[in-house]
Amino acid sequence: MKSERNFIMPKVELNLEDDELKELLLGDRDKAMQSIMAKILDEILKSEATEQIKAKAYERSDERTNSRNGYRVRQLTTRVGSLELHVPKLRHGNFSTQLFKRYQRSEQAFDLALMEMVIQGVSTRKVAEITKKLCGTTFSKSTVSALCNNLDDQVLDFNRRPLTQKYAFVYADAILFKVHRGHVVTSNSLLVAIGIDPSGRREVLGFDIGDSESKAAWM
Repeated sequence: MKSERNFIMPKVELNLEDDELKELLLGDRDKAMQSIMAKILDEILKSEATEQIKAKAYERSDERTNSRNGYRVRQLTTRVGSLELHVPKLRHGNFSTQLFKRYQRSEQAFDLALMEMVIQGVSTRKVAEITKKLCGTTFSKSTVSALCNNLDDQVLDFNRRPLTQKYAFVYADAILFKVHRGHVVTSNSLLVAIGIDPSGRREVLGFDIGDSESKAAWM
């Protein structure tokens, strides 16, 4: 049976200031939750550093294997908003944490969702408004556009990859769809080339966007 390494939550102590408690109970709860969540995650990072070093800050210990060397600031987007975290730095080697690995999967899924919205015709301005409502932080239109532009490089790499398989049949097809450009809706075609190997397995060989299914578009 394949074993899976579980993330063990370290024991942390959380002290709330009077202002934070008042904010949580009587004021801006979203802001208070951001502050509390940042504190919790910072404490987890400190605990992980202690576990790796085998000594608390300034503690004299024969088991100590390293020492702290300040921290670096990292922004983390969560469901309660954007958090400013303090990631420990070590004197020798790199600090390793499992914390961001879990959030990284969420961030990748979030980026894919943003790109999917744009592909489905949602404007970059509207996408920015949606992210503000979802996670308490906003992405500029240029940031959303940059995420989508990353798709262009991936598509280019896919279409330029070497084809090493032998194909018994190759056929081409087109899928018509509508594109929103500003206030104008135009028709475009997704041109797809598909190969079928001797076993009958189908593989997308390449694809591109054309204005029509004309010979010029395929060329």
